[in-house]
Amino acid sequence: MDIPRSIRLHFDNSDRKNLKLIDGTAALTIPPGSASLESRAGMTGFWVELSDSNGTLLYRIDTPGLIIPQSEDLINPEAESFDLLIPYMSQATNLAFFAPPRHPDNLEIQFGEESVLIKTFTIPSLPELIQFQPSVILPSDITGEGRGQVLSVATLLHHGPAKYVYNLVILAEKFSGSEQSDFLKAASECISFLQSKPPFTGVFGADAMNIYVLEIETTDNALPYFHTEYASEGTTTTWNHVCVTTVCDALFNSKGKPFWNWACILVNETEKRIGTQLGNQFATGLKEGSSGIDHEQTFQHEFGHCAFGLGDEYTQSPFGSYTGDEPAYPNLTKETSADKIKWKKLLTPGIDIPTMKNVPGCDSKNEDSNPTNDDASVGSYAGGKSFSCDIYHPQYLCVMNEATKADGLYCEVCLHEANKVLARAAPLLAPAPGSIFYSPISGTWNNAQVAANVIDYFGMLSDYPNFDETILELRSGTAGPYVFDIFSVLKKTIPPDVEVFQLEYDDSASEGIWYLLSKSLQVTFYVHSFKLSTYNELSLGQIALPSFPIMSLFDGVVVGTIINLFAEYNGMLAYGTLGTDGNIVNGELTNQYVKGLANTVTDLSVDLSSPIIWVGVIDRFLVKISGYQLQSESWFDAGFVQMPVPTGNDFIKIRIVTIDHLVHVICQSDDGLYYNTFNTISYSWSGIAIRAVSGQPTYFDVSSDGKKLYLIVNESASVTLYSKTIGSGSWDSKDITATLELEPADAVSSLGAAVLHGNLYIVMLINEYPEYAIYNIAQGNCVPFLTEIKPLESLASKTGAMMVHATSNQIYVGLSEAKGSS
Repeated sequence: MDIPRSIRLHFDNSDRKNLKLIDGTAALTIPPGSASLESRAGMTGFWVELSDSNGTLLYRIDTPGLIIPQSEDLINPEAESFDLLIPYMSQATNLAFFAPPRHPDNLEIQFGEESVLIKTFTIPSLPELIQFQPSVILPSDITGEGRGQVLSVATLLHHGPAKYVYNLVILAEKFSGSEQSDFLKAASECISFLQSKPPFTGVFGADAMNIYVLEIETTDNALPYFHTEYASEGTTTTWNHVCVTTVCDALFNSKGKPFWNWACILVNETEKRIGTQLGNQFATGLKEGSSGIDHEQTFQHEFGHCAFGLGDEYTQSPFGSYTGDEPAYPNLTKETSADKIKWKKLLTPGIDIPTMKNVPGCDSKNEDSNPTNDDASVGSYAGGKSFSCDIYHPQYLCVMNEATKADGLYCEVCLHEANKVLARAAPLLAPAPGSIFYSPISGTWNNAQVAANVIDYFGMLSDYPNFDETILELRSGTAGPYVFDIFSVLKKTIPPDVEVFQLEYDDSASEGIWYLLSKSLQVTFYVHSFKLSTYNELSLGQIALPSFPIMSLFDGVVVGTIINLFAEYNGMLAYGTLGTDGNIVNGELTNQYVKGLANTVTDLSVDLSSPIIWVGVIDRFLVKISGYQLQSESWFDAGFVQMPVPTGNDFIKIRIVTIDHLVHVICQSDDGLYYNTFNTISYSWSGIAIRAVSGQPTYFDVSSDGKKLYLIVNESASVTLYSKTIGSGSWDSKDITATLELEPADAVSSLGAAVLHGNLYIVMLINEYPEYAIYNIAQGNCVPFLTEIKPLESLASKTGAMMVHATSNQIYVGLSEAKGSS
């Protein structure tokens, strides 16, 4: 069963005196990261806090646009209903809302006043939540009645399983049936623009999101599908928030648990520029030109509100002076002292504070040029929340200020916040002890440290046995005193530019694995801990690779800090794990007696689809698949299921890759490579295998980025890359021998490949020594070309079997030596 990562609570706010909790839904959605838990005395804004039964504060999330939309000049000044997404934390019992107080006479919100506690609720437990969960009832319009109909769902961008990344849904509004191509074009333009700018060009943002588009036909623009309305002045838009939620919940869920994070209503409006955010939804129009702001830039600005909790930095009529308390937005402040500004650690040394002062009279926009003559300078510039005076933003240019002038770039402070959010979907997993791994951050191969007291993936759990839900998530933000205590005990100094991340735990914040990423040094520090209060169980460092039993045929996957190995011994399938001390647990692999195996294994390949390792074997020249369940440490009752084969075909080699619920299989016969899929839900093959590549390849491997399959084939002295879009029937091919700089005299004795961050990492045994290349899939070139893996210089002169495996942020290689294994 999928354990929820978050809870979505639905509130009724129609009675402004009495906020009501209506229902709740267990969700697989990645929840927002916690804001700082420091005191917020004297601050204004809207936020929610979670605490345990003792009143200990566990979590805080800023919610601009939750109780009310972001703007104070609205058609409807308050949302009558809204959703709130909070993390599923078993120890959290209480939920509290904070907002500026209301005026006692007319109940209007007093913007800018110090926020106060307005309501508390008891958080439902998981069993109660399942009973509490409403059934999803689609609006009748989804079937074509009334305002329009949902036509289709398509994937615009895919970067991983929905429950491990953020999921954005773009919905068509006011597009007729014949205008759906216009909708898809506009949606693609918005996403292409977003992906071309930081943070989506960096390590955290590159693989952070799946993006889906929902084609919806509107039959009458006077009555649009989501009831979108907008005033003649300003950009504010309203829509039926509940309808968007219902449609997305129905179409983007797994076994009844929604997994979408954000929804954008893309409105076919070209006469008036519109853009508004409300909770986890935002609206963008298609107005171009006259205002100087394109729809792509409006989309990026509103996404900054919705996804990263950023505030408006621009000024507009009636301007004036901000008189409220310190705003909760991370990119706005009223402080005029450098040591009190919330982004003081990012300030340019020696810069004047304020950097750009109030405009005289506070009744207009400041049109002066940047006083520093350097748009990269971080200081404090007057203006924000429409006010021209006494409120400040960090840099002269930013998407949250004037999107066109900024050319889609966030300022350093906004970018810092965005990276904190996106880091939760692009985790830096701790390297498995004793392994050798490639880090795209440092661009180097490394020997992973081994510490006897580093706990395994079951020990890292708290109160539910689902390790992948825990390991694959990072809590972003400041680590507080814990990391500093660790380094103090270890007598290490934290570099000044280090950012700190912690794994998400359903337990105390004083347990876990911390990750410290130094941007300028291009080094990732790993600090392993069991309990931070038990300092003798901490370690930081590296050791040499351990020894393995000799293996002539093996493959494996990395799960958390454990390497799971499968090997062949005298025709038998054997399994074991590399423990945290860097050695095989119990000293040896264990033979696996599984239904359906004839125990004449001649080749094998494994891949992970948490929490199951799928194992493909060649057994008596037949292709067979089965699943090993990590949690129960057992095989499926059906055992190994044999693939239907063309008449007269025997198979000698196999490679597999798992995407969603399908295991994609490439297997070699005497007349070429054959392709088939195994459905992990029905536990059955799709049919008889189809030949994908003719000839007699020497070595091959298959990998995927979730959208395409990449099959790399070595034949004689040439290497060919085949690719096919998942779901299509044809393969494209490209000779990459010259790109790799593989020489005719090079003797290839093994090959492995894995896709990570848009690159195909290729490892080959050339003249019995491991070399690697990084092939950029989009550009079609290699940097570097085939190059020696330096940490493996101590290998024996002859190597044999090899495995290559990718985790979320690292590439692992395993090699067997003539005198042992590494």
